Amino acid sequence: RPKLLAEKEMLEMEIKKSLRSSNNQLAAESREDDIAFIADKKERIDAIDKQLISPRYYCQDFSEQKLAMLLHDHGERMAIVSDEGRIFVDNILGRNTGGKRLEEGFLVKGWSGGSWNDDKVGRDGVSLNDPCVTMVVAVQPDKLNGILAQPALIEGGLFPRILSYHSNAEPKPIGEGRPPIPACWADHWRRTIMT
Repeated sequence: RPKLLAEKEMLEMEIKKSLRSSNNQLAAESREDDIAFIADKKERIDAIDKQLISPRYYCQDFSEQKLAMLLHDHGERMAIVSDEGRIFVDNILGRNTGGKRLEEGFLVKGWSGGSWNDDKVGRDGVSLNDPCVTMVVAVQPDKLNGILAQPALIEGGLFPRILSYHSNAEPKPIGEGRPPIPACWADHWRRTIMT
């Protein structure tokens, strides 16, 4: 990583030096050479930037735009994994948009495939050919019921595509008379964490 950063810095310095020297030369032929030189350096910088991106396989808390960027930078594949799905649900319900609009359209694309273009003022656009998003999200029953009560989410298409499971488990106190963990399992667990 340090070598890549050093190479990137050297390329940026070469571009600055070229720009300073080209300001003194007005010949059209020289200008074309300078443009080709700078374009080559910028291509090399882009290649280095791609190498500097650490691999990511999953995310938890994201905006629709950030998920698109993560997919773009990581082969158009990403998993959404969360043992506390409240954040995920809040995001879909518009936490990042102040509740003005639902953010589930992109996830539908991630489920069904197809291209996606995200062009917004103020930042670079993101184009995806065939994004794939896998989701494993655990939510509390009250959140699941809240989602299922949102007509816009059901009609929008995301939740009909999701395999959801509700255990209908009720909380109960852990009482006496609970069977102990078998000794062989406890011993195996002890050996595993001690090594």
